[in-house]
Amino acid sequence: MLTTNPATGSPGIDPRWTRSDKDGVGTAYSALSRVWFTVSKGILNEIYYPTIDRPQIRDLQYLISDGETFFCDERHLNNRHECLAQDTLGYRITNVDPHGRYRIVKEVITDPHRACVLVQTRLRADAGMLAKLRLFALLGPHLEVGGRGNNGNVVQTSRGEVLTAHKGNTWLVLAASVPFLHRSCGYVGTTDGWQDLARNFRMGWEFDCAPDGNIALTGELDIKQSREFVLALAFGDSLHYALVTVAQALSTSFADHRARFIKQWEHAAVHLRPEKKKTTGDGGRLYHISHSMILAHEDKTYDGALVASLSIPWGEARTGNDLGGYHLVWTRDMCHSATALLAAGSKEVPLRALIYLACTQKEDGGFYQNFWINGEPHWRGIQLDQVALPILLAWRLRQAKVLQDFDPYPMVLKAAGYLIHHGPVTPQERWEECSGYSPSTLAAHIAALICAAAFARERGQQSTAKYLEEYADFLESHIEAWTVTTQGSLMPDIPRHFIRIQPADAQDPQPDEVANHGLLQVQNRPPGSLTAFPAKDVVDAGFLQLVRYGIRKPGEALIEDSLHVVDSLLKVDTPFGACWRRYNHDGYGQRSDGGPYQGWGYGHAWPVLTGERGHYELAAGRDVQPFIRAMEGFATSTQLLPEQVWALPDQPKAHMVFGRPTGGAMPLLWAHGEYLKLVRSAADGQVFDLIAEVADRYRKRRKARPLEVWKFNRRVRSLPAGGTLRIQAAAPFRLHWTCDEWKQIHDTDSKSIGTGHEYVDIRVLPQRAPIRFTFFWTAVGRWEGRDFQVDIDTRARGESSSIQ
Repeated sequence: MLTTNPATGSPGIDPRWTRSDKDGVGTAYSALSRVWFTVSKGILNEIYYPTIDRPQIRDLQYLISDGETFFCDERHLNNRHECLAQDTLGYRITNVDPHGRYRIVKEVITDPHRACVLVQTRLRADAGMLAKLRLFALLGPHLEVGGRGNNGNVVQTSRGEVLTAHKGNTWLVLAASVPFLHRSCGYVGTTDGWQDLARNFRMGWEFDCAPDGNIALTGELDIKQSREFVLALAFGDSLHYALVTVAQALSTSFADHRARFIKQWEHAAVHLRPEKKKTTGDGGRLYHISHSMILAHEDKTYDGALVASLSIPWGEARTGNDLGGYHLVWTRDMCHSATALLAAGSKEVPLRALIYLACTQKEDGGFYQNFWINGEPHWRGIQLDQVALPILLAWRLRQAKVLQDFDPYPMVLKAAGYLIHHGPVTPQERWEECSGYSPSTLAAHIAALICAAAFARERGQQSTAKYLEEYADFLESHIEAWTVTTQGSLMPDIPRHFIRIQPADAQDPQPDEVANHGLLQVQNRPPGSLTAFPAKDVVDAGFLQLVRYGIRKPGEALIEDSLHVVDSLLKVDTPFGACWRRYNHDGYGQRSDGGPYQGWGYGHAWPVLTGERGHYELAAGRDVQPFIRAMEGFATSTQLLPEQVWALPDQPKAHMVFGRPTGGAMPLLWAHGEYLKLVRSAADGQVFDLIAEVADRYRKRRKARPLEVWKFNRRVRSLPAGGTLRIQAAAPFRLHWTCDEWKQIHDTDSKSIGTGHEYVDIRVLPQRAPIRFTFFWTAVGRWEGRDFQVDIDTRARGESSSIQ
């Protein structure tokens, strides 16, 4: 390594990540090629290595100059992106000078068997302009997931001088099939190549090293030798390894690499179910790329680990040392992706995903809010739907007969136990912001317990199965009381409708469970704006999950009325079709002036919600095609689906166009998975996620004796006569109780079930006296030391009641 001429300007400006709305995400399908790249606005953005959650660069692009009158970077050119083939995540990028002087045509793939990104480059112009043009590669390393502390060096090799960077044990090498005429290591914003060319259109700085900072590597390519060449960026855990990798990659022709790269992706699509004619409206383009896109988001070291998106939302506003992004595992997103692959005909990856989740499950049966692929948590929030969805995935794989020799039951039982112990209040719902009683979370919760019961019954554990079903019935019987207002004011003629969430603190053992009450604190609101709203007047379409799984029938008056309210507030009719915002007052998204989200913004429309609505319309016997076509319309030219589309009038200066992607995550794998399932559902004429066991139990709405559950995190105050009071705890106990003010005393030993819970059931008779009780903990020989009571409501005999 050369170190005699260090760069000035240390340490450079504060690092930032870059834009999240990608135009391409690529990798070889082979597990040997442990590198992923992203593309937007004509240049390479984050490149991930050696695992899918480790971005190692900010961007890689070309700078162009005639040496005398102009210089520009590729981001300012007119660009077009195309996929190399139907199922292939490699791209042809054409960047054209707005003045028509030249064009740069690039094909971007990875070495099919190595950690090396390859960019075949062709420079096109008339002879006179070609004689003047100079081309420079500019690379911004952000090694080991950070822009600070990077080290750059020029290194002399037998093939000439190359550019390198390292941090910790991670190295990269930038080389090409043509030599670098000049090369330099500088600090971003002070002595980098962009600043150099901006001075006089020429490369005057040639620093051979830039230690410990936010650095950039610049190399002028010898385009006089050839105006068609391959740029290669290789990674390794040592300089020698990275140098060998880049040399091996450049020793094979790009045409051979390209052919193998495409062949690998064609092989990955062999098991893809063919979409039926007229099911899609774009000839299957989005269907095929969605399948490949989900496959590409599986890690190649940790089998089965699927991240939410290879993007960092609004990365340009986030520091280079901000480790978070969507390149993490969210159990919810991962289960949706794995289920979508199953719907599309894949069997191996969904099973690998389930096994990975089983190995990542916490000892208590839960899952972290999100985590790195090695299992280390990033955010530690608790979302009950993320505990429920792995159970649903396991059941679907069981029904599809693809579990092979893997037994998911230990994971299923632990997760079910977690749901029973910690619910029904979820500390976070699926939008990760609020605590309370959520219709969408309850839907996943109930469906998961019914599936867990089916697993238990298959193993002859009848008492456990019965308990799981009864607890699910308890939740189901309270859905309307907890999540339906009768005093809504959003539409005067529809006072009764589902709400987004009934706020409740998960740490409060006696929360208010009446959906007409409570103020909801809405996150992400602009500074100085109102943040608290009556919970009865904040809505989303999460209740559609109740229909999706089979807990409620499509077409019911309450469902349809709730949809009228949702549509009046949240529906956005774009040029491509209908799309929906998450909930009213939402502030998560691009600011209304087009600026990036920075803790507040405007909640734009989500294409995944178009898919969810399409599933409901299919279930209700209505036309699903407009929703399929809309999702296809939201996709980019390379078939990427965004997290959000702009829901306001155009903002040309901010490049925000009505109905087109914002600066949120793109691609969002949840949206791609929803589209795959919608196509499959339309082909089958039935919602793919519908669970027959759930629908059989609840769509018939069998009348059962009301069950009310008392436990330490939900101490019910009253219940109707004629039902059953279930006292539940997490350790063996003897219940010391009375229903006549201690005139008669009962001592009842708890029963044990397979989830690790103990319970005692008390049949509730018409009476004026409350039920009073305390606990003797038999395992430790200790009294609880306090009494509890539940009042009897004789006016509501035979009906469930919520806490009053």
